[in-house]
Amino acid sequence: MAPITPYPAMNGNPHSHQHATNGTTKPTILHLGEPIAYNENLHARLKLKCDIIRPPLASLTRTEFIKNLKDKTWGDFSAIMRPFWNTGGEMGRWDRELIELLPQSMQVMASAGAGFDWVDVDVLGEYGKHGRNHCAGISMHAAVTHMQDCCGA
Repeated sequence: MAPITPYPAMNGNPHSHQHATNGTTKPTILHLGEPIAYNENLHARLKLKCDIIRPPLASLTRTEFIKNLKDKTWGDFSAIMRPFWNTGGEMGRWDRELIELLPQSMQVMASAGAGFDWVDVDVLGEYGKHGRNHCAGISMHAAVTHMQDCCGA
């Protein structure tokens, strides 16, 4: 499977978060970290229901990530998916500074790994957002499955 390219459905408009498909709009998922390496069929099904934006790793440093959230570079995405615990966390711990910048449309974060030390779950809850997490053995599958549940795939 070819790697996911950054901003695939944005058609040159960095603020366009959804596009029309047969009269409907598709939710957008912000994919943090490396491309999918396993469960490609499951991921392909997800891509039929959702637009997936995978920003370059260089844009995930905390400073750049905050700038991109403030500028709405990725638009009003619906979910965040981080299918590998060892990449996609370049921005550091998800604390109030990051969480308060998330678009109101963002409702769920699905992340690989065990535990919730990567996010302040109390602040996440204050903003009405949900976190999902799974250990390494099933992490990619779980992250993709959570996104499918959110998108109705």
